[in-house]
Amino acid sequence: MSEASPVQPAAIPASDKSVLIVDDDTFMRRLLQQTFNRTGARLRQAASGDDALRELATAPADLMVIDVNMPGRDGYDIIRTVRADARHANMPVILLTAGDLTEARTKAAGLGVTDFCTKPFVPSVLAARAKAILES
Repeated sequence: MSEASPVQPAAIPASDKSVLIVDDDTFMRRLLQQTFNRTGARLRQAASGDDALRELATAPADLMVIDVNMPGRDGYDIIRTVRADARHANMPVILLTAGDLTEARTKAAGLGVTDFCTKPFVPSVLAARAKAILES
């Protein structure tokens, strides 16, 4: 009796989906880029919330992954701004936080955040979460 090999989901074609990574920390953006390369999506990056809004004005994203703690406008403020724009109101968002988990969950729920992840994170788990969101 032979064992069936597990079925691996097909990668999302890069031309079909895009992920916008928003984090002020260069190292974290690189780590997130490596993590989300596993999804097969096109990746875009922004080093601040205002940069993210400029990116979204240029082209929509299928998923935004954003850090809470950034200089200037924090992740919560950027999500509020994005939700107020009809073009992006329903865009899935994964919120990254190194802060208070209870506060993050409460604020994330109030902003309609799709998922959230604490730092440090397990790259394969975060990639799987993102892929599930992109495929839904």
